[in-house]
Amino acid sequence: MKKTFLALLGIVLLTGFPSPAPAVETTEIPLVAHLRERALPLATEADLDPLLARAHGARLILLGDGSHGSYDFYRVRAHISQRLIAEQDIAFIAVEGDWASTAEVDRYVRHLPGAAASAAEALRAFNRWPDWVWKNSEFERLVEWLHRFNGERPPERRVALYGMDLLGFPDSLQKLIDHPATTEAGSSFRQCLAPYLDNPLTYPVALAQGATDCTPELAALRARVAASDDHDGDLAAQLHVVENAEAYYRAMATSSASAWNRRVAHFAETLERLLDRHGPAARGLVWAHNTHVGDARLSAMAGQGMQSLGELLRTRFGTESTLLVGSATYTGSVLSGRDWGAPVATLPVPPAMEGSFEDLMHRAGHAVAYWLFAPGDRHDGPLAAPCGLRAIGVVYQPEFDARDNYLATILPGRFDAFIFIDRTRALEIPPSPSEKERP
Repeated sequence: MKKTFLALLGIVLLTGFPSPAPAVETTEIPLVAHLRERALPLATEADLDPLLARAHGARLILLGDGSHGSYDFYRVRAHISQRLIAEQDIAFIAVEGDWASTAEVDRYVRHLPGAAASAAEALRAFNRWPDWVWKNSEFERLVEWLHRFNGERPPERRVALYGMDLLGFPDSLQKLIDHPATTEAGSSFRQCLAPYLDNPLTYPVALAQGATDCTPELAALRARVAASDDHDGDLAAQLHVVENAEAYYRAMATSSASAWNRRVAHFAETLERLLDRHGPAARGLVWAHNTHVGDARLSAMAGQGMQSLGELLRTRFGTESTLLVGSATYTGSVLSGRDWGAPVATLPVPPAMEGSFEDLMHRAGHAVAYWLFAPGDRHDGPLAAPCGLRAIGVVYQPEFDARDNYLATILPGRFDAFIFIDRTRALEIPPSPSEKERP
């Protein structure tokens, strides 16, 4: 398996990156010199060994991205994931995608009954905006790799793929409606939510204006699931998504921070359920945005009353059992929408704001590098001072980058390791099946 793995990936870890930027005279900025001295290269297979060694004791390894639309972040996370799966005992990958949609991809990944014929076909299950976050060429390649890898393993040892998000809750609700034990209660709940299903953001608006919420119908659905013969736990899993989604949108009526925290808590609860499902020694990989992966207590998020997945997992499992890995870029391009639901486009990523971590790493002169942090780094030395760190989401307006996209961060506290790619490229959306068939 190791030989096959290397043959598939080649010897070079990352390809297509520019030559390192020339070093800038930095004697007046001690942090730049410190970053240059501490940087680890990221160009060959062996360069990843220190990071993989650090991951050995962790039950959950969180791999963050600085944007959901950059090819290079997906590529490096895929490579780290493939090596960890091939060389260490990993039970599952959980992504910041919807539970029901990702379950269709998991069927293909684990060769389960009713699976699609290809990764591209399985990924069609992601059918709501921003579907390109998972329906892209790089993630498709990872799904195909997992399918091949699992094909050489017995069913009980195949690596699973799960979604841990709740934004696609209508699909989970439909699964409950389709089940005979919960059809009536699920239909009643959907009827209550019917005015809001096309745009769930109208639910908190209506509640703020005095509308009645749907919690009684949800309680009835919960009772039906509890009374059902749910041997495989599928109904409970779908209910978990639906319950937390209703609470998430309801919280928006009073506090955006409370709503954010409800969604993050759902991520953490889902991961705990997955660890329980796979057994006391199970280990998992998590793909999510930096704002979820990093520990919010070491950033400006804490002052806004916002928690993060990394924070909750460190609290639940301890720092030795969690590894939080972030990533960032100085400039390049990104796949994103200018507004929620807007057409996706390739947008420029302007050079990072002066004085930000991305700017300081750029000045250190590495095209691609990473850092491993020690516990003392968050308290002493140049890295203990907060600097801005950029966060690009699925909605991005480059002209307001400096105003909207930076969070003050103590980097070695917020993350255990950090990957820097000086120039990134936008994700590629693969052609549709009809386009592939054209001569």
